[in-house]
Amino acid sequence: MAMDAAGDIVAPDEATLDLYCDRVASAVGRLSVRIFGMHEDAGRRLAHHLGRALQLTNILRDIDEDADIGRVYLPRELLAREGISTTDPASIVGDARLPRVCAVLAERAKGHYAHPTRSWRRRRVRRCALRASCRRRIAPCSTPI
Repeated sequence: MAMDAAGDIVAPDEATLDLYCDRVASAVGRLSVRIFGMHEDAGRRLAHHLGRALQLTNILRDIDEDADIGRVYLPRELLAREGISTTDPASIVGDARLPRVCAVLAERAKGHYAHPTRSWRRRRVRRCALRASCRRRIAPCSTPI
């Protein structure tokens, strides 16, 4: 969370967004995979893809809430590609072209969700990983832990 604490993140470049996703989401997975009984290589791949998928999903879910506190995690390159050049969070959120940016980011998240490892297919591992993610977020899990 040091990146958030250092200042408001507004339209980071792609590399900064990827680093952010790695630090706030994938790192949690890397710390957890051994607990799930996964091989280290498969666990690292799972942590990479599932962390990014979940964080991109959270970014898309929280666009309005983040803008209200002066943050926009949507990558600058995607915004520019749609002609959105402002760095004002309210203007970005209010721009009619924003759904096209969100659609691209949603496709990226889907790509990460669709990149399971063999270990991810094991039901126990999948349940543990998703529960850990739910516990880390404000939204409660639908099943008790």
